[in-house]
Amino acid sequence: MIKKVLSLLTVVIITTILYSCQHQDSYQYSDELDSDELEFTLNQNGESYSLTGIGDCTDAHITIPSTYKDYPVTSIGEKAFWDADLLISVTIPDTITIIGDKAFSNCNLLTSVTIPDSVTSIGNSLFDNCPSLTSITIPDSVTSIGNNAFANCTLLTNITIPDSVTSIGDYLFEHCASLTSVKISDSITSIGNYVFADCSSLTTVAIPDSVIRRAEDILSTLQKDTPITIENVKTEKPKLTLPSLFSEEELVLEEILSVNPDDMTPLQALQVISKWKSRLMPV
Repeated sequence: MIKKVLSLLTVVIITTILYSCQHQDSYQYSDELDSDELEFTLNQNGESYSLTGIGDCTDAHITIPSTYKDYPVTSIGEKAFWDADLLISVTIPDTITIIGDKAFSNCNLLTSVTIPDSVTSIGNSLFDNCPSLTSITIPDSVTSIGNNAFANCTLLTNITIPDSVTSIGDYLFEHCASLTSVKISDSITSIGNYVFADCSSLTTVAIPDSVIRRAEDILSTLQKDTPITIENVKTEKPKLTLPSLFSEEELVLEEILSVNPDDMTPLQALQVISKWKSRLMPV
């Protein structure tokens, strides 16, 4: 009797193990089917595909295939993963050369993206409002970074912009409250407006001397090409300017209030400020 019970138990255990293995294999296969539910569109050349949407895929960790229907996947379309709430990580194959604007915007759980060396530019708002993104590596192949590319990445702490990058767009790191350090390459020739707007934790921005010297050279060239003197600036004289009646501070203040910024170029503004500074803080 005991032998029969043991034999029965053995059968039950073996059956359970086999079922578990089959179930696990089935789950993994289902996972692969989910990945196949990404949306692709044939490019105009008829020889490559673009990933244009997440479709019905619910994977948290996605590896984008390098081929689809025997053709290479060469681009990620605009807003392809827009608002993908379940997405945690994405691995991009080296067949991808173009990533469209806002491709990963509003991915609240996204923490990691692997960008291959084949990508040459980072589009506008690419990772805008990805609050869980803590770090990202920009490959040496990238030459330009668009507007708002990392805006509202509130957990992003540090980033290095490689030497290959020559231009970075407006509002690049706007509202990156955890960003503490940024290293900018010495090949930068164009920096957008408000790049570090509202980066409340930022303590270090490493701007190479070569970039500063380049800016100085540009200003110097502008000054030679278009000579500007302080006398050219349109200002209204204070109604009362007698030194015996007004302190130097009051005179400067009245001049400041009478200046119309719209009538000045950046160089003129710098010269006027320098003039006021020398009057208030003489050497």
